[in-house]
Amino acid sequence: MSMAARDEDPWTVLARGVGRWSGEEWFAPGPWAPKGEELAGRSDARLILGGKGLASEYEQLTDGVTMLVAHTVIRWDGAAGEFIMHFFSDPGGDPMEMRGRREGDGLVFEGQGPGGPMRQTIRYGDDALEITTEGLESEADGWETLFEGRYEREPAPEPTPEPVSYTHLRAHETNPCISYAVFCLK
Repeated sequence: MSMAARDEDPWTVLARGVGRWSGEEWFAPGPWAPKGEELAGRSDARLILGGKGLASEYEQLTDGVTMLVAHTVIRWDGAAGEFIMHFFSDPGGDPMEMRGRREGDGLVFEGQGPGGPMRQTIRYGDDALEITTEGLESEADGWETLFEGRYEREPAPEPTPEPVSYTHLRAHETNPCISYAVFCLK
């Protein structure tokens, strides 16, 4: 049996989250932002666990100053048939775990957050990423948006050639190359 991923394998959506992302974020008025707040966010994400996991390092900024650093690991749990998101933030805060499912080109997670039940929806576009976090204060009121983030993929940096020494170049010479050079110079 082949272990290669197929397009229909649930975890293949994680590859859409790979890259460097930056964008704008909005917090609704609440415990994290009493008056509501607009911020900037950026992250760097890479595949792990043979493509069945995505690790992300995240920074939240206000006026160019880092206010929060967090790490997210999303992994596919084949035994349970679902995704698990682990969220760790600095400074402090208890790690959070949410379980989720694939929906089209995105993921939807639900779990217990600091203020009660939470749902996070992640939608991947070609070069766009949208994240919405909702909280549930009561069944009667339904889900309320707490956070929205819209990000764009940053272009990959151009590779820069590294200078090499003359000795390094000479190490690549072979006898046929040297013989050819000597013959051509005569």
